[in-house]
Amino acid sequence: LEPAASQLAIAAHLKTLSQPYGQTFKDFNPTEQANLALTRLQKLQTPDGGFAAWPGQEAADPFISPYAAQSLAQAQSAGISVKPEMMTAVKGYLNKLLANPSQSDLCKEDLCKAQIRLESLLALAEFGDLRNTFVSDIYALRTQFDPATQLKLVRLLTRLPDWKTEASALSQQLQALLSQTGRTATLNLPQTRR
Repeated sequence: LEPAASQLAIAAHLKTLSQPYGQTFKDFNPTEQANLALTRLQKLQTPDGGFAAWPGQEAADPFISPYAAQSLAQAQSAGISVKPEMMTAVKGYLNKLLANPSQSDLCKEDLCKAQIRLESLLALAEFGDLRNTFVSDIYALRTQFDPATQLKLVRLLTRLPDWKTEASALSQQLQALLSQTGRTATLNLPQTRR
């Protein structure tokens, strides 16, 4: 699932970038590659609208399905044709996942639920359905998130008018982890115990 979703996202981004600049790629046709990835995703879509992580898996993967949904929304935004029933089904799945992230036995703890809700909110926002449902619960656990998840939270918060102050504060905390020079940027992560 993850490689197919990534391939779709890459193709969508390249198609989007090629439009204003007239850029063409000699050995890469974004639309053709997107269609190949969409075919793979269709085969992985489960009856509930989510996506299985691999062929033959019966249940949707709550961790990767929101990422796949984001790539579908990005493809649609790039003008790539995505079947409407595929989009409707995944939106329904995201709404159910947002309401109850512990549908599977894989996610019972609050931190896990918050991460799945964050990913679901980001995917729904890509579809134009920006909302602040569960954002206060997610934000309350921000210090337990890894820096990449905190960046995703900042990305969501900056789009929500009532959360601009929190977005700015968290962004500044994350910027303190960066050191930049004229050539490189380094992320200085705190050491964790194993």
